[in-house]
Amino acid sequence: MMVTLKKTTTGTIWLGAGALALLGVVGCADRNKNDVPESPATSTEISNSVGKAGQGVENAAKGAGKAIEGAADAAVNTPKIKSALGASAALKGSNIDVDTQGSKDTVTLKGTVRNAAQSKAAATIAKQNAPNYKIVNQLKIVAGGGAAKSGKKP
Repeated sequence: MMVTLKKTTTGTIWLGAGALALLGVVGCADRNKNDVPESPATSTEISNSVGKAGQGVENAAKGAGKAIEGAADAAVNTPKIKSALGASAALKGSNIDVDTQGSKDTVTLKGTVRNAAQSKAAATIAKQNAPNYKIVNQLKIVAGGGAAKSGKKP
């Protein structure tokens, strides 16, 4: 449910359609659960309905907060890991892409490396720079090095 607040020039605040629908729903009670309101809702029934709606809004806000936090973590971790990988002499000739999913606390390494040692080194560097993240190593070992495939010189 979305509540939109709109302030008019007279200073009156109008609640959006979501809030009006909530007021309509809690105005009458369907005590027989047959989708037919039997009588006006009691103050307790109204309070319970409003409380449930408030809990739903709170849960949605918490979910949005976690999504924003995850995106912010990804925005920090991805360049940090890429920089560390690029600075490593052990990864010379590799071609590694970094994909960080903050919402899942996961860093995925994709691309090519020359050997298993480079693959392991890349995963280690990623873990050092994102210690609370799961590292998914999807690097492929290419004979002759990954840089030749990307057009870079080893």
